[in-house]
Amino acid sequence: NYIHQRIVENLSDEEKQLMTQFFEEPVDFPKEWGEIVPYSEEFESERARMKEEILKWKGREDALKIPVREWTPDQTKENPNPYRVQRSYLDLLQGGVELTEDELQVAEDYLRSTSEYVRAWRRFVNQPEYEMMATPILQEVTQPGYIIPNFLFPQLAAKVMALDLEMNANEMDEEDRFALCMDIVKIGKNRPPPVSIGYLLELATKLIGFIAIQTETPSFQDPILLKKVLTELSEATMSVHVSSMRDFQTMDILGTMRFAKRGGDFNFDFTPGAPLVDYSHQLLQPGAPYYEGLRDPDVRFYLYPYHDLPFDVDLNWIIDSPFRSSVLRLEEFFCVENFTYWWDVVLRSVYFETALNLTRLQIANRIHELETGEKAKDMSHLVPKLLPLAPVDPFTDQPFLWDASRETFYSVGPDDMDDGNSIRYSPTNGSKSVGDVSVWIKE
Repeated sequence: NYIHQRIVENLSDEEKQLMTQFFEEPVDFPKEWGEIVPYSEEFESERARMKEEILKWKGREDALKIPVREWTPDQTKENPNPYRVQRSYLDLLQGGVELTEDELQVAEDYLRSTSEYVRAWRRFVNQPEYEMMATPILQEVTQPGYIIPNFLFPQLAAKVMALDLEMNANEMDEEDRFALCMDIVKIGKNRPPPVSIGYLLELATKLIGFIAIQTETPSFQDPILLKKVLTELSEATMSVHVSSMRDFQTMDILGTMRFAKRGGDFNFDFTPGAPLVDYSHQLLQPGAPYYEGLRDPDVRFYLYPYHDLPFDVDLNWIIDSPFRSSVLRLEEFFCVENFTYWWDVVLRSVYFETALNLTRLQIANRIHELETGEKAKDMSHLVPKLLPLAPVDPFTDQPFLWDASRETFYSVGPDDMDDGNSIRYSPTNGSKSVGDVSVWIKE
């Protein structure tokens, strides 16, 4: 196909072989992609700079022992060195001092903040070409030495982050590594990331469990901190982006149509009970707004057909179109991820759900042990049940919310939004604002 030819023209023989393997076995992507995507000079420079920043504070913990009681939440926000606040909080935990309300705020800041290393990494990843949260236009862009489709950038960014985490894990202390992992989980919890970062979420979640139950790390012997970690992970399981990872692409489409309708009216059936599976056909069948928009004579696009789609149309990728503003994430989340990498989507979401639930059990066991002095009871009998068809709470083995007809129920509305303006889902109450979109998913 056209994009394949343009890529191959600019690759070495070795890179051509890897690229051919990618097109033949897309499920393996992006395991080997890091080998053919060189780090830019800017990234190498940023990596060197952030390591230098870290080294400034390594071995100087004694100089940072400032009692937390001297810090109010406002002063904490103004403090340019989060390492200082974290260290002082750890000193407080080790001293067994009773926590005041301000100090509990600092404890929360500890979970939210990251080390200088992570802050520097995020400055890098937030550049436009490595923005994980953005949804790039599906177009061709120039990389050093060759051309790649823009929609692969989120996957490349995830791979860079995963490689960085794996390669530098031994160089980071437990607190820094833990902060990085929590940050990654929050990305998955609060915003709809490309499914391809499932590997990264899985890796981070496993590391959280491994780090949190280490007996030789004093900072993780405090039940208060572990309970906050468990709360974060539990909220992640209740996030519609995580607990329903296999269908969150479609949930994101619904939210996009609802909150970003610009350039046209959509007449899709939002009636409770309308099967979600039908949306793939509704969206791309002749006569549907999206289908007709693709064929607008003012729309410039390259022909990029897939012949294995579950319906008989040629899918054309949008390059530049005013119509695209009305279907903000439709191309990437639905067409690319759902069809091109469908099996990888299923596997990644299952692996991540399993890692998330097992990690929650690990930390819950550790809290029980710290508070009672007794070894936590064996919960291994729950492991076979950790691959549910619908999101379940591993502690009760019950689905988060069901309706009378035994159909999984989600309610999406603007009354519960996170800082990133993403929709959040309450497993207990759903979402009750006027105008909510309610979706039932048939088993």
